[in-house]
Amino acid sequence: RTTQEIHRVQDNNQQVNWEPSHIKDGRFGQFLAGNVDWALSRERFWGTPLPVWINDETGAMECGASVDAILAKNPRAFDHFTAAREADPTLQEHLMVHKPWIDQVTWQKPGEPGTYRRVPEVIDCWFDSGCMPFAQLGYPHHNQAEFERTFPADFITEAVDQTRGWFYSLMTISTLLFPEKETPHPFRNCVVLGLLTDEHGKKYSKSLKNYTDPMVLMDRVGGDAVRWALYSATVPGQNTRFFDAAATDAVREFLLKIWNVYSFFVTYANIDGYEPGNAPPVAQRAELDRYILAELDSTVGKVRAELDAYKSHLAVRHLQSFVDALSNWYVRRSRDRFWAPEGEDPSDKRSAFATLYEVLLDLTKLVAPFVPFIAEEIYQNLTSAGAGQAASVHLAAFPVPQAERADDELRASVDAVRNVVNLGSRVRNDAKLKVRQPLAEAIVVVADDAERARIDRFAADVREELNVKALHFTQEPAKYVEFELQPNFRVLGPKLGKRVPACKAVLAKANGSELHAKLERDGSITIDLDGEAVTLEASELEVRLRAKEGFAAASGGGHVVLIDTQITDALRREGLAREVVNRIQRVRKDRDLAYDARIDVTYS
Repeated sequence: RTTQEIHRVQDNNQQVNWEPSHIKDGRFGQFLAGNVDWALSRERFWGTPLPVWINDETGAMECGASVDAILAKNPRAFDHFTAAREADPTLQEHLMVHKPWIDQVTWQKPGEPGTYRRVPEVIDCWFDSGCMPFAQLGYPHHNQAEFERTFPADFITEAVDQTRGWFYSLMTISTLLFPEKETPHPFRNCVVLGLLTDEHGKKYSKSLKNYTDPMVLMDRVGGDAVRWALYSATVPGQNTRFFDAAATDAVREFLLKIWNVYSFFVTYANIDGYEPGNAPPVAQRAELDRYILAELDSTVGKVRAELDAYKSHLAVRHLQSFVDALSNWYVRRSRDRFWAPEGEDPSDKRSAFATLYEVLLDLTKLVAPFVPFIAEEIYQNLTSAGAGQAASVHLAAFPVPQAERADDELRASVDAVRNVVNLGSRVRNDAKLKVRQPLAEAIVVVADDAERARIDRFAADVREELNVKALHFTQEPAKYVEFELQPNFRVLGPKLGKRVPACKAVLAKANGSELHAKLERDGSITIDLDGEAVTLEASELEVRLRAKEGFAAASGGGHVVLIDTQITDALRREGLAREVVNRIQRVRKDRDLAYDARIDVTYS
């Protein structure tokens, strides 16, 4: 009777790390609290036969502990199976204890009337699943040392419906059979997943045919794409919307970025004859190299921490962010360094090659658990000529943080710069200004001199990325923009209900610039709503701004960026020249010219 021992199961449960944590005292804990006795038997043909024999006259019951124990009671108990196996040699020996042959096993006891015959029921299959930790090893009859070495499991994972199935049977059987073992057991951690649904949130159904066969999908986009799409979209305990486009997006947003960076490195390494080795010390490398190594070091630490906590869904976000920084910032800003002609600073080129090689090598190890095939492909090529490397990325040690790479101040500066560049790019896009069209200036609103210094350190990069002639700073946004705060109706609706229009009116009458300054400084503002002080968080508000004439602006991430939208004749002519260069590059690509092919250009 499980109800007599359920308190022990509950104590065991309290020692398990559940992901998400609310499962422990929520869905699973509540199920344990309402526990009822387990009806172990089932009236089925397929299943593990219930090893109970009842005397057909006295009603006495005995349990057949093993084949040897039964043979001790009746040496000819399995003769019928031996005869069946002689007639059909394909029968495997272990079938002797399964239906229909086990039903013919009987025995008698001296001095006792009647014959012991097995009851017809089989054991509930969930009991089989719960015995897995020891039954898979044949324990306790075999592999005792192996069982002790691997018990309890570090983690298990299954869908949320298993709280009343496999999770329960595992923990209950283990608690009952191994009272001497230190808890938790038979698993220390449990990652509980939601169910897969289609893009409309409907559960996968054979009758609806609302999903693509996984094998067909993997043949189409690759196993790595399907894996990454599932990792990046899955939050423990919540249903996952998974459909074909998600796997396609995984190729474009992650796998292709890694492959393009790798292809870029291989292309220029082959042109330049680069060979790994003799990398300069990190402290002597260019600032851009030190940045990406610091970003890698931070990512390694974050990924390890998330995986140690069994939060793979958060680990993939750190990897996605790093790959974005590698592809969209480091490689973009470093292209000219890899193509530097002879005579220019050779140490800078060596630093660039060494850095990108190290980053790619560590990146393959970081992503290997998630996308094993592309990781192995890249790793094998990067290490083919090197000694001292593991034979496979899956045999290589997982990266660890390296103190000489860490530089949080540099990372913070580049993060601020990238935010400014992203805002400036948004301004250009919203104002329909082509990227190749030079503009006069960009103005960045900063909070203080320290923030200005962080961004000004990379002023040349900002000017080049935004294609502006000058970069200026100001701590007085009111000179250039007017701010207007409005309610985020989707978020504030459940909080304020019918008072949302009143909130909108209060915000409209207030000084938008002052409210925005307070929001940027404190992360929230407080307004008077019908005599009640109501605090509004940044996520509950939408910030709109109007730039002064001749400028366009965007805000986000604690910054405001303005761009002068006026185009002079000189700027227009320079933009035309850039368009010509772009057309020439297209022709090179269309004619599949080698990267190092020199060309003559004639104007007519």
